[in-house]
Amino acid sequence: MVASLGLVALLSGVALLLAVQGAIHQEDGYTRALRWTGGILLALGVFRFFTLV
Repeated sequence: MVASLGLVALLSGVALLLAVQGAIHQEDGYTRALRWTGGILLALGVFRFFTLV
C-alpha cells in the first residue's frame, strides 16, 4: 500500500513536470511553483518507492 503511494507520487510528479514544460516559455511565479511541486513529488516518489520495495 505504501509502495503504491510512492509510485503515485512519482507518476504525479512526472506528469506535473511535463505539464509545466509546455508552459515554460511564460515563466512566472505560478509555473515556478508548479515546477518545484513537481520536483518535490518526484523526489518523494523515488525515495518512497526505492526505500520500501
